[in-house]
Amino acid sequence: MIDSMDLIKELKDISLLETEDQCIKFEEIFAELYKRDDAKEYLEDLLEVFDDDVEAEEVMWSLLHYIETMPLHLLYKKILFKIEYLLNNAEYWTETIHYRMLNDDEAREVYKILFDDSNDQTKSLVKDLLNKIKNEDAVRFESKVDYVLGE
Repeated sequence: MIDSMDLIKELKDISLLETEDQCIKFEEIFAELYKRDDAKEYLEDLLEVFDDDVEAEEVMWSLLHYIETMPLHLLYKKILFKIEYLLNNAEYWTETIHYRMLNDDEAREVYKILFDDSNDQTKSLVKDLLNKIKNEDAVRFESKVDYVLGE
């Protein structure tokens, strides 16, 4: 049996999903990972599969939904750890993850605790991202962003 890290490497290799064959292969690999118990051990690597240049965005949504099944503390800890990488390589997906986090009371609470414990560089990157979200839709997100940022 192929180990999970090798499967994740394959996902990274085809993450642009430029052909129908790549989409099918992505879904097959993803279905195999979904059945495994060790995927959360590779969450950082799974986050690196997100790419804004993806051709078949709808396939990438399956990855987003999958990582959202992870324990929230683990998920957001890894996202904060990888925030610079994510913003540089998958800004759209990083924003999407943050919009979804802001709309969930429990996720927002967990994220705030982890954000408060983050280093200054991480805080700066997240603050810029969350303020961008707030500026795009202040009515829906101002109080939520301010809560996370402690403002």
